[in-house]
Amino acid sequence: MSAVPRSRAATTAKPYHHGDLRHALIEAGIQELKVSQAADLSLRALAGAVGVSHAAAYRHFADRDDLLVAIAQEGFAQLTAAVESAADAADDPVTALRSAARAYLRFGTGSPNWLALMFSPMAANSPDLIAAQELSVSRLLSRVGAAQAARRLPDAPAQTVALLAWTVVHGLTTLASGDQLGDEFAVGPADPEHQLDLLLELAGL
Repeated sequence: MSAVPRSRAATTAKPYHHGDLRHALIEAGIQELKVSQAADLSLRALAGAVGVSHAAAYRHFADRDDLLVAIAQEGFAQLTAAVESAADAADDPVTALRSAARAYLRFGTGSPNWLALMFSPMAANSPDLIAAQELSVSRLLSRVGAAQAARRLPDAPAQTVALLAWTVVHGLTTLASGDQLGDEFAVGPADPEHQLDLLLELAGL
């Protein structure tokens, strides 16, 4: 009889000995999302991956969905940090916005299952996740406002321009993450970042 394949979390996570078990379970979940979709994550399996009983895991998370919300929140924290770091390194507001867009694209294409979890319907039932999403949007609005103040973006309500920017970036990221950008859409190098630059320029961003 062949052995049952073990999950990525079970083979890569380090045994938990002391410290922050909540954080260890979140990290194990993030690692598992590299090879599995959120629907396949199991709190019991992740507890086993870090070397504790599932009863110990339930002392930190009420259920599997509670853990998924925490993993999604961590995703927004890391995405926001990556986007802000890229934007802060730019010399002007428009370059900052484009650098932020590329950072968003890199995060999403590097962690497609994680990004999908972050924007899954569970957000509607989680005030904490809604707050994390709203913080991300507020940062985008701030960047758009700065570029508009420098008269480098279309003269329209900041919310509308921000929606246009996010639609372009998130839409392309989702398509690229799912390998849905075929050669028929390639103009120049078949590279999502190159395509992103073209779309932002076409949108006047």
